[in-house]
This record gives sequence, C-alpha cells and structure tokens, in this order.
Amino acid sequence: MQIANPVYDSVFDFMLEDEKVLKSFVSAAIKKEVLTLDKNSFYCNFRNCEGKQLEEQDPVYWLYSNANIVDDDGSEKNVVIEVKKSKFNSDILRFRDRHRCRRPGSYTKTWPIYTIMIIEDGIDAPESPLLVSSYVIEDVISNTTLPSAPLLDLMPDLNDIKWIFQICYIEQNSSEIERLMSLFKRENGYVIDVNEEDFPESYRSVLQRLHAALENENVRSEMEKE
Repeated sequence: MQIANPVYDSVFDFMLEDEKVLKSFVSAAIKKEVLTLDKNSFYCNFRNCEGKQLEEQDPVYWLYSNANIVDDDGSEKNVVIEVKKSKFNSDILRFRDRHRCRRPGSYTKTWPIYTIMIIEDGIDAPESPLLVSSYVIEDVISNTTLPSAPLLDLMPDLNDIKWIFQICYIEQNSSEIERLMSLFKRENGYVIDVNEEDFPESYRSVLQRLHAALENENVRSEMEKE
C-alpha cells in the first residue's frame, strides 16, 4: 500500500479530519482509550486560516477537542486533548502562549489538558523518541513527594501531561508507536510504501486514511507545495 507522508501539514490535517482516525491516533499516542470526542469543542488552526497557507499564519499545527477517555484505573475521565506538530522545537516554545487552550467547564471545575507534541528536530532533552512530562507534587520544605490525589481533586489542571515525540530520534521500530511515528520523517519523501500487516489492527484506519490522502488531488497538491 502507498500512503501520503503525514509529516506534511496538509496530509496530517486530512488524516485527523476523520473522527475514527483521530480517536485511534490519540489513543495510540497516550496509551489510553478515547471513548468520545466533543465535536462542538473542536478547533484546528489549519482549518480556520481563511484561505491563507499555514506557514503565513502559524508555524505550529494545533488542534484541540474535549474528550472522554478511560484512565489507567479503568475509570472514565474528561480531558482536553491537544495535538501540536512543528518542524522546529523553537516554534512550539515561541508560540506556546498563543496556543494556551481555553479550558471548558465552569469557573469552579476545569479539565486537565493532555498534549501530544510532534517535533521533527527534537528538543534539548534526552535523545529518546518519546518523552512524557507529568505532574509531581513535592513539599519543598521537607523535600518529600506528596500523595497527589487530594490536590488534584481541588485543582484538576495539575493533571496536565505532555507526550513529546522527537521524530529525529526514531531509528528502530521496536514498539508499535515507534512504527507509526516513523512515518513522520521528511526523508521518507511524499509517498511511502507500507505493508499493512506490519502494523497492528488498531492502526489500519490511520493507514487507510493516509492512502486516501494520497488519492485526493487537493491534498496531494498542497503536500507538494510544502
């Protein structure tokens, strides 16, 4: 099967327009099942730039949506899902304030933000394909780590977690998620030959959507302009 390279914003956006594919992609990235996405909360800067090319408006592809997920303990949890993609880490750092997500809910209740960051050239951090930044609550005076549950009940935004994919450090496809994210390499070219059997069943909808992107004349044309 031939697919379009998702490293290009036009292809990545086409891929995530499909709700089933978006749920599959997010579930794979954060290793938690996504039950529902709230269409009414959905926002994507790529689809709201009034005819301008993304690079004229913003160097960072940015999407967010309210979601209901299954947490590690089996309970359901409301979160905000953010997806950010850029070629350079400096772009995401430079524009982080502009991309600060509007939290849904009342003034007394907020939802944690789960952010998936896809950076082609990586960041100044350990040379790992995937880093996870999560909360740790410490008592600075006693230099001890505290149980997080009481504070998280009062301040759910302390639950904010970031998954950082450093594409430049993906060399071996030793895990399922590395196999998927290895597609996001510019050196792969515009068109990638893949064997569906090399990917788990849960990723097949992503591959099929990328195949559809390749056959879409508008997407292919925009991809070749990037």
